[in-house]
Amino acid sequence: ASMTELETAALALRRELDAVVAAIAAATRVEAAPAEPGAALPADALDRLEALLAASDYGAVECQRRLAPALQRHAPAEAARLDACLRSFDYEGALAALRVLRARG
Repeated sequence: ASMTELETAALALRRELDAVVAAIAAATRVEAAPAEPGAALPADALDRLEALLAASDYGAVECQRRLAPALQRHAPAEAARLDACLRSFDYEGALAALRVLRARG
């Protein structure tokens, strides 16, 4: 197969995978619970998510999904960026978003 054929096939596969990931994410989306005044983000869970992202470990997706409601309450824009990065398997971008989110305290 020529490089063009491989590139075309890889692009088609990427589109299919993106659709599957989006469907899974939509089906497993967790609604955010009401915000608890003064509730802090769980440092141990954030440490775990950061380690998983630094290792480009797919387990980061599940970890982030569990933390999503708290992250969204704490810093909605960074939480959305983190989610978007993970949906496209951009672990470096997700790690950067998490670090900005954590810097907010």
